[in-house]
Amino acid sequence: MQKKRLEAHLETMRAIAASKSVRKLYIGFTSRDPFRYWAWYRRNGWDHAVIIADWLPEIEAKLLEKYLQERCYKADKRTP
Repeated sequence: MQKKRLEAHLETMRAIAASKSVRKLYIGFTSRDPFRYWAWYRRNGWDHAVIIADWLPEIEAKLLEKYLQERCYKADKRTP
């Protein structure tokens, strides 16, 4: 996955986290059809789902997950 695409996903995640209407955020990855999981989201108390990446090959999904986790871990804790 290109660095530019990784950064775009990170910026999307930042924008969602920074929204004043967001109190809780859950990030998940799937290589399957994300619309199959709407029932799971609702059943587990989530009112909305934002898909920032779907239908990824396993290696790309793992790379994206690792990248986002590392960037969150290393981020300035005073910002979303």
